[in-house]
Amino acid sequence: MKNTRTPRTLRTLTIAAALAVTMAACGSNDTTEEAGSDTTAAASETTAAASDTTAAAGETPTVDALTVESGFASGVSSLGTRFTSAGAVVTNTSAQLACRVKVEFALLDAAGTVLDTKSETVPFVAAGAAVSVAPSGLGGNRPEEPASVEVTVVEAEAFTTAATCEGGIVQGLALETADVTVDALTYIRGTVTNGTDTAAETTLVDCVLRDAAGAIVGGDKTVVRDAVDAGASAEFKVRMLWAPDTAATAECTAIA
Repeated sequence: MKNTRTPRTLRTLTIAAALAVTMAACGSNDTTEEAGSDTTAAASETTAAASDTTAAAGETPTVDALTVESGFASGVSSLGTRFTSAGAVVTNTSAQLACRVKVEFALLDAAGTVLDTKSETVPFVAAGAAVSVAPSGLGGNRPEEPASVEVTVVEAEAFTTAATCEGGIVQGLALETADVTVDALTYIRGTVTNGTDTAAETTLVDCVLRDAAGAIVGGDKTVVRDAVDAGASAEFKVRMLWAPDTAATAECTAIA
């Protein structure tokens, strides 16, 4: 016998089908909303992480960004006078210009007692740059034999993204040095070249001495008082009171 659906049965099936479609649609909306919420949350987390990274990258550096390599040597002359020579290289590992960097040298004996201290201020250290620093007269002809030297960056007055430091006593020019030699008469000689477009009025030259193995064994400094015009070069000469016999080479930094 052939079954025949009545109009009421057809209406019931039609309503059931409509409800099924509606429920399916509601289920799809819930899934989409949940997926959309998850995506939005993930995007928010990514944005927050990016913000944290940007904030970290934009933080002002501290003196910890200024690393130090140092060394010294000490000896007694034929007249019984003790001389000591020390030097350091300070490297700015940050992405900002460091202004007026104060470097302290402490000479210690074998027991760790401080024999003498000297402080030097470097006008500026460019981002990623290394500069030579030499104290003047460390040791002061003291008779005690030093055992070590401690060199610490105690202060950087400011870090800046500007091209030069504000309120400095120098012009803010970094000059190049070349042909640096150490002769038997305890002179460090070399050439300073002004590669900027501004005349250098007074040039500060700091040098460190290294032995054949590359270790720092001393240092000294001088001033080129004659102006070095833009694009010009000038000779400099550092007259050292004493230089260790182990000194093989020298490297210098010039700032105007």
